[in-house]
Amino acid sequence: MINLNPPTRLAELFTPPPGTATLEPSDDGETLVLSRSSANSEAEALLLAKKKRIRQLKKQIELLQHKLLRAKVRLETVKGATSSSETGHAMARSSAQAQVMAYSTALSMAQSALFQAQSGTLT
Repeated sequence: MINLNPPTRLAELFTPPPGTATLEPSDDGETLVLSRSSANSEAEALLLAKKKRIRQLKKQIELLQHKLLRAKVRLETVKGATSSSETGHAMARSSAQAQVMAYSTALSMAQSALFQAQSGTLT
């Protein structure tokens, strides 16, 4: 009997064999990186996943550091500004302080996650 479902057969032809290196889009979507699409073993696949997670966390930490720096600059600007309304000035200052605290907390959590991910890779 003739198989009338060729897509299943085509999918098998286009899957790279285990251990083959392929070009895949990176996390930023702009560049291509050379990676192993399918590892030889589950341990290698797990190690590749951990390394990818570490790269993502490092990018996230860098982004949060920039955001925290901008928030601190905003807070200093608000602190130094004069306002005709004391209530408005207090609200702006409170908002800027809350933003600094939020970014600081997020950065701390991302750094903790990175530490855990790195210590899990070493074992």
